Amino acid sequence: MIRRVPQANLKVACPACGQKLDASDVLAFQHVECPACKSELMIPYRFGQYLLEEPLSESHLAGVYRALDLKLDREVAIKVLDEDLAENEMLVEHFLKLGRRIALLNHSNIIPIYSSGTFKELPYLVMELMEDFSLRDMLHQTDAPPPCDQSLHIAEQVARGLEAANREGVHHHNLNPANILLGPGNVVKLTDFGMAAVWEAAMNEHTEQAGEYPDAGYMSPELLKGEQADCRAD
Repeated sequence: MIRRVPQANLKVACPACGQKLDASDVLAFQHVECPACKSELMIPYRFGQYLLEEPLSESHLAGVYRALDLKLDREVAIKVLDEDLAENEMLVEHFLKLGRRIALLNHSNIIPIYSSGTFKELPYLVMELMEDFSLRDMLHQTDAPPPCDQSLHIAEQVARGLEAANREGVHHHNLNPANILLGPGNVVKLTDFGMAAVWEAAMNEHTEQAGEYPDAGYMSPELLKGEQADCRAD
């Protein structure tokens, strides 16, 4: 994830009233109150041509942020490798190589990767932003399981995405409700392909920051044992 640090000479506009605020020396992603209209806003983080507006998820492997592409004026999602892991050149190359491979996948049930790069020695992937929520969010909203027809629809779309990736020799190996995104019009898209491989590479390098894999409860026995696994593990 990205460390919260103050940013010099940062000016932001209140989204509610348009009042310009001097956010210099305010920690990134900190909530502040607009002095004009008293609305609460979050301080963004400048990241090259992108303005990271808020964290969507953060872990010891990477952080995903809602961002504005200042050149193209569009909202995107950006995945940034954890700062500690980014100190390992092998892991950085592995992360960017993974992004290039996933970018070749072109399927309606897979989140596309637009581009990749490095800013201040932090590697990142730029992806489509899904405005809605994940299957995990949906399951947390109620104690009851989703209706049978909805469950079948989600399962079918997930299977189609996995099948398309498998045709290109790409396996997910980190499939869990948080990586199944639900969009408008019953759209289902998969994200986070290959992050299990980044974690495995970190463990192989004896990177202390790698820690225990956070989604082990959804992994196949083969993956947990460190054995070779194919699409059936998904």
